Amino acid sequence: MALKISREFKVGFYLVLAIALLYWGINYLKGTDVLQSGRVYYSVYQNTEGLTKAMAVQINGYQVGLIDKIYFHPDRSGKLIVKMQIQEDYPIAANTIAQIHSSGLLGEKSIALILGNSEQLAQDGDTLKSAVEGSLSEEVNKQVAPIKAKAEKLLGSLDTAVTLLTGFLNENTRRDFVQTFDNLRKTFENLEHGSSVLDAYLAENKASFDALADNLESISANLAQNNENITLVLSNLNEVSDSLSKVNIKQTFDQVNSAAYQLNQALTKINNGEGSLGELINDKRLYENLNDAAESLDRLLLDIKYNPNKYFNVSLFGSKRYYTEDEIREIEKEIKAREKAEQQNQKGD
Repeated sequence: MALKISREFKVGFYLVLAIALLYWGINYLKGTDVLQSGRVYYSVYQNTEGLTKAMAVQINGYQVGLIDKIYFHPDRSGKLIVKMQIQEDYPIAANTIAQIHSSGLLGEKSIALILGNSEQLAQDGDTLKSAVEGSLSEEVNKQVAPIKAKAEKLLGSLDTAVTLLTGFLNENTRRDFVQTFDNLRKTFENLEHGSSVLDAYLAENKASFDALADNLESISANLAQNNENITLVLSNLNEVSDSLSKVNIKQTFDQVNSAAYQLNQALTKINNGEGSLGELINDKRLYENLNDAAESLDRLLLDIKYNPNKYFNVSLFGSKRYYTEDEIREIEKEIKAREKAEQQNQKGD
């Protein structure tokens, strides 16, 4: 006997099937295949930067899964946990980074898995390291910010330069500039005139310059002819220089300085009356005594000369007349006067 299915059962079956197909279709359109389990990974972010459920999870730009859920961390820190559903069976290293990045110019967000190099693979349910990539506008601002700062600085400098130039180029300054350029023009005219005068002078004295060149050539020829002699002279000078370099000049000058210093010390002591010679030279009384003794000796010798009988009782000396000291002084004065007159006569002759 055939089993008879009621109409109500059929309607209910088809309704459940339609609901299941609708659920599967909606999730499929979202990118979630409810018939495929895959692997689940988590990542924690301080800010999801506008990331929403069902956005793509990519590896090198290829979609390998979807974001299944986003919810707050249970520790009440405000951090957000992102649950990722991975359908591909591509091996993911344990140190892989889940980075939120902009996947389009309009700022659409997705998660890019930056694969690590660890040999250990991430297991189903593991939490991956997180990172956030700067948005396109942030990157542009980061690149443009230095240029903007430089442009602002340049505009400020230009504004300052224009202000200074405007204040500098007043009526008096412009007049000075005109006068300066006029002076420069006159200077170049004078230089041109001087050049013309110099050309004329060179033309007029060409013969003299030619003669000078001939003389220089003759001198050069003479130097060439006497090259051996010049070489010999330089060699002799070199030998003299070598001989002088071998002489210990410094030691010689040191000895001379030492001797001069010692002589200076001795003279200083003599002048100060130190030592026997110093006392002898600086004793005025001794000088006067010696002077008196010399005068007495001179008188004695003159007395012996004119009065020898006074000291020698020999008849050989002739008369026994005695000259007084005044007479002797007069006789010597007359003798010196005659000698002086004879010398002057000899010079006149």
